[in-house]
Amino acid sequence: MAPCAAGQEKKRDYARVTMNRIQAKQILSFKRSIASIFIDECPLGEYLSKNGDSSYEDLWCAWLLPGDGQDGQDGQYIWTLLNEKRNCNLPVLLCPDDMDFWCTIIVAQVRFYEDTVVWERIGLVKEAIDVKQWRESGIQNIEKWSKSDREMYGDILQGAGADDKIWEKWWSEHWADEETRRLWNYFHVYFNNDENIQWLDCERLVFRTNDYDTCVSAFPGSY
Repeated sequence: MAPCAAGQEKKRDYARVTMNRIQAKQILSFKRSIASIFIDECPLGEYLSKNGDSSYEDLWCAWLLPGDGQDGQDGQYIWTLLNEKRNCNLPVLLCPDDMDFWCTIIVAQVRFYEDTVVWERIGLVKEAIDVKQWRESGIQNIEKWSKSDREMYGDILQGAGADDKIWEKWWSEHWADEETRRLWNYFHVYFNNDENIQWLDCERLVFRTNDYDTCVSAFPGSY
């Protein structure tokens, strides 16, 4: 096929793609007005409830968490994924009681392309968190240490036993750092293991990049 013909075929294929609309709008939930993701004019929780659990309607958008770390590091983790446009399983809905990763979590499998953003699948994180693995995934995970970690902590921590109180002392003095390590070393890996996700009966969603970026920018952690 000639180059110009190949380009025309590509344009025709692109034209056949059904585009979905993504927006950020206010909803009233538990007597509070909050921002929510809307898919084709429908709040995301309600959209998912059509083919799943009706309780999804009560979930709040995970992107409401601030990205500055003032309310814990979960929001900073989410906004790193959003702002860097990483291809991954991205948290999109959380239980409003605590807005963290210890209750209901809905993720979207996000893929970025030249002119579109695609949510290939949407799913529920289904397995219970392994607390022991989570606790040991921070500074205790020596395999994940950077060069600077080894220079700073090698003489102090590297020879400590798993139950040595020195670890708890370090956590209490460096909790923001410890929490960040556990998020990337444990939760990020956990969320991106598809065996831990119950994929919902939901169609593939395709958004125009400009619409997606506009939606993301309506939440508090964007830059």
